[in-house]
Amino acid sequence: MSVAKVTIENQDLHLELSSSEKIESLRFHDLAFELSNVTDVFTTQSPFDEISGMRVGTGIPHVMCVGTWYNGHQAIFAAIHGEVTALVVSFENEKFSKIVVTTTDAIEIARTIRREIQV
Repeated sequence: MSVAKVTIENQDLHLELSSSEKIESLRFHDLAFELSNVTDVFTTQSPFDEISGMRVGTGIPHVMCVGTWYNGHQAIFAAIHGEVTALVVSFENEKFSKIVVTTTDAIEIARTIRREIQV
């Protein structure tokens, strides 16, 4: 299983998708968000509870979900692999209102983002 990599560079939050995640999500490029547009950041042990709506991408409920969920006027990008700790970041003024990403270092990434945006 390949998981997305989250990094911070030049005041941007980068979401680097694995090759398989790009195919599964029907997105063929990585994502970037301005840190100044972050409105909330936290971790969760229940990442599937953070997504709802119509999906464009691949998914097996409570196993893996990769792609975009459209819920009303919101778009949520998810790269979830199992019921493990996930990073959840909410945004304003971005294409996606939220990203939900399982990653081995979700807690440390959340701390780093909070430090960067002073939340």
